[in-house]
Amino acid sequence: MDILQEIKDLAAEYKAEIIKHRRHLHMYPELSFEEENTGKYIAKYLSDLGIPHTIGWFEHGVVATIEGGKKDTLSLFEEI
Repeated sequence: MDILQEIKDLAAEYKAEIIKHRRHLHMYPELSFEEENTGKYIAKYLSDLGIPHTIGWFEHGVVATIEGGKKDTLSLFEEI
C-alpha cells in the first residue's frame, strides 16, 4: 500500500473521533490564553491514550511527546 492511500485510510478511520473532539471543544469556547478546560480535556485524552505529556506551559498549555516506531523517519518522507 502506498503511503498516500494509507494516510487517506487512517483519516477516514479517525474522522468520527476527530469530529467528536472538535464539537466538544467548540461547545465550551474559552478566551485565548485562558483555555483551562481545553488543556484539561487534552491532557485527559493524552493520558487515556498513554501518551506522555506535561501540563502548565504558559499556565494551561499541554506538550506531548509522540515518537515513531522507526529510527530513520526521514527515509519515509524521501519517498514522497
